Amino acid sequence: MTFLPPAAAPINAAERRARIQALAARLKAEGTAALLLGPTASLRYYTGLDWHPSERLTGALIHADGRVEYVCPRFELDKVAGLTAAPNAIAGDILTWEEEESPYALAAGRLPEGGVLAVDDQAATFIWLGLSRALGADRVIDGAPLILAQRSLKSPAEIALLTRAKAITLEVQRRTRHWLKAGVRTSEVMAFIDAEHRALGGEGGSWFCLVSFGDDTCLPHGGEGDRALQADDVVLIDTGTLVDGYHSDITRTYVFGEPTDDFRRVWA
Repeated sequence: MTFLPPAAAPINAAERRARIQALAARLKAEGTAALLLGPTASLRYYTGLDWHPSERLTGALIHADGRVEYVCPRFELDKVAGLTAAPNAIAGDILTWEEEESPYALAAGRLPEGGVLAVDDQAATFIWLGLSRALGADRVIDGAPLILAQRSLKSPAEIALLTRAKAITLEVQRRTRHWLKAGVRTSEVMAFIDAEHRALGGEGGSWFCLVSFGDDTCLPHGGEGDRALQADDVVLIDTGTLVDGYHSDITRTYVFGEPTDDFRRVWA
C-alpha cells in the first residue's frame, strides 16, 4: 500500500507575480532600486527560471516598479527565452552580454543614478564583488532580509508541495527498508532510492542520498567506499527529493536484523 497525499499543483505564474509585486512594494518603501537574483532557489521562487550556477552570471533584476529583467550570456539567450516563456514562469526583457563584456556593468546600467541594489544572499561571491566594482560598495546591500521575509512564510500551494515531497520520501524510505537484503551495496541502495523517488513523481534522489551501513553510521556523513550490508548492521539512510523545487529531507536509522544491547542502550 502506498501512502501519498493527492498530487500538488505547481506554483503558477499568478502566485509568482504576487510575490514580485510584494517584493517591489518593499523595495520602493525602503528606497532600494532593485534586487538582483543569482542562479539560486530564489530565482526560481520569483520567476520560475531554474538555472544552474556557473562561472557566468545568469539571473534577474526585479525593480521597485515591478519590472523583471533577465541577465544572461548572449549564447544562452534562446534557452533563457524558452524557459521564461513557460506557462508558470514570468516573462521579461532579456539583457545579454558577450564574453568580453561585463554583466555587472550591464546590470548596473539598468539602475537609476545613485540607485541602491540589493543582492541575493545566496549568489556567489564573485557576483557580489563584480557588482561592488561596477556600482561602488556603498550601493550594494544584502538582499536576504527582503527575500527571507517572503520565503519564510509558505502559501497553501507551497505547503501542498512540501507535503507531497515529504510523503514521497517517507514512502521511499518504507520501500527501501523492505527491499534491503544481505550483500547489497550502498551504491545499489542509492540507485534504488533514486528510481523510486522518480517513480512516485519526485525529481530523483541521487543528488541527495546518503546510505551508510555498520560502523559507517557513526560518521556524520558516512564512510568512504561501497560497503556491503551484513546481518545485524545498523542502517542509516538520509535522503530527499524535489517536487516543483520544494524539498523533502528525511533520515531513518534502524537495524537490519537484531540490535545489540549496546545499540539499544545508545538508542534509548
